[in-house]
Amino acid sequence: MNILNEVTLKTLRKNRTRTVVTIIGIILSVSLFTAVTASVSSLQNYLLEVITAKDGNWHGLTRDLSSTEVKSLVENKAITDVVILQNLGYAKLEGIQNEYKPYLFVGAVKNDFASMLPVHILEGRMPVDSSEILIPKHLKTNGGLELTLGTPLNLNLGERESSGEKLDQETGFMMMDSNGAAEELKFRETKTYTIVGFYERPSFEGNSAPGYTAMSLS
Repeated sequence: MNILNEVTLKTLRKNRTRTVVTIIGIILSVSLFTAVTASVSSLQNYLLEVITAKDGNWHGLTRDLSSTEVKSLVENKAITDVVILQNLGYAKLEGIQNEYKPYLFVGAVKNDFASMLPVHILEGRMPVDSSEILIPKHLKTNGGLELTLGTPLNLNLGERESSGEKLDQETGFMMMDSNGAAEELKFRETKTYTIVGFYERPSFEGNSAPGYTAMSLS
């Protein structure tokens, strides 16, 4: 034992009260540090779970990709998972009362989308094929239109256009564009779906989006 250790032990023995208080202080400091660290870690995990539930389990978003760009993303080994939301079109439904949101927007994804997108079922179930559709609940609460679970839904799908330019969910409903003309819905096809479920309004549908987002499978 070197001289420094000997001096230290003698000092500790002579000042037993101070030594005990010091040891207790060290124990309390370590306990407090551990508690704070654990609390920060728990808070971080909680916030991550909240964000994942609200916005989905993904890290990047890109829009309006070509088929070549989509293929490049899918084949990129640095990307673990990819969910592709296909724009099947817009349809007008009789009885919608929100004049700024007059459409039902139909998106199609693959059957594994629920693991990454914030889709929370309120009633019914997820679609199992391209003939079934999931309807957002706020079509009733915000749009004043109530649909029934299990019934067929015939949709005349088309694309929104204004002065020859195609519009998407990021562009609000245009009652009148810069040329003084209202937007048009260009018919493309008629599709029939079976309503199998209702879900919460998704976070990826902006407040100014002109269509209530319905989900099917591609």
